[in-house]
Amino acid sequence: MRTSVPLTLALPLALYPLLAVVPPAHAEGGTAAEVTPARAAPGEQVTVSVACPATGTAPPQTMEAASRAFERGSATLQRVPDHQNRSPGAIGYQGTARIAPTPGAAGGGPEVGGPASEWSEDGGPDVAGPASEWFVDGVCPDDGPWQATFTVTRAAPGPSPTAHAPAAPHGVHAGGGGAFTDSPAALAAGGVLVAGACAAAVHRLRRDRAAGR
Repeated sequence: MRTSVPLTLALPLALYPLLAVVPPAHAEGGTAAEVTPARAAPGEQVTVSVACPATGTAPPQTMEAASRAFERGSATLQRVPDHQNRSPGAIGYQGTARIAPTPGAAGGGPEVGGPASEWSEDGGPDVAGPASEWFVDGVCPDDGPWQATFTVTRAAPGPSPTAHAPAAPHGVHAGGGGAFTDSPAALAAGGVLVAGACAAAVHRLRRDRAAGR
């Protein structure tokens, strides 16, 4: 007996291949925006790429992209020539920005380039964690807003300074202000000098006695 697939199950299965090939949308009106690389550490540089719908008029040559994770709070995107545009029929913009040492310090609010979850004054929703997601926002020439997300990872902690034990004080050589040392070499040298002085004194004493006879 042939079993039939219920309609409620067949419809999602038929639509799944179509949904799988649809790219994620980050803006309205057919606008697409992305940040590459999608994960970056403070001090690293990211590239913001935006494809806006054609307006039928001459588009501006630049566009502003705002994010509180950027070092300057915003980045200027330049219009991409049509022959280099990856989205035919759209207006492409691209620019770079550097991640701030402390994301969130550039000011603004949660609605303008802020963290991708609940905003906090201390720099992000996951300030104590290894990474946090942030927004970058802008407006296309047709006044259509766009938005993209990216992740700021925690910078790897630098090597801690190595503590050095204080060096043991060296012994003072004989003849240095009356100080003494227990160095074997210094003691041997002192003994040779004393023996030489005694031998010289004995030699002089014998010579004087011989001269007085």
